[in-house]
Amino acid sequence: QTCIIDLEISLQQRPYAIAMLAAEMADVDNAIRKEILLIRNPKERLQLVCKLLEENIGMARATRMALQITDSNDESSKDLKVGKPSLPAWAKSLKKGTRVEYFWSEQDGWFAGVLVEDPELIVDEMIVTVLFDDGETHRLPLSPDEKVRWRPG
Repeated sequence: QTCIIDLEISLQQRPYAIAMLAAEMADVDNAIRKEILLIRNPKERLQLVCKLLEENIGMARATRMALQITDSNDESSKDLKVGKPSLPAWAKSLKKGTRVEYFWSEQDGWFAGVLVEDPELIVDEMIVTVLFDDGETHRLPLSPDEKVRWRPG
């Protein structure tokens, strides 16, 4: 097994050798290798190669993560949706008299009730007034971020 120190490379040649070995590890194309050869300053040469290594390693890591996420027999799990959350489809049909359930807390759980007014849409959030089965009335937001707290009754 040979290492760079065993090759009896002078201190001046060592940064060049390290840059070329790193370029080989990064599997850079010949145009980049030519650019590396033309750089006289060893520090600049190493900075360029380190940048290329960082990009290649970052891309390889991202590719591995993407493969891990999508590496499944369940095709539905591959449908990743990225973006802004939205209200559930059933929320569009809410109107006065509709039964809903609201998750109050871990301790209290789900509470059922009926809408006593038509929902008010403010930007991307609905304000709903619910008369719960226990007799209490509350005005509560139904927003995309809070949609897991709601379900149709």
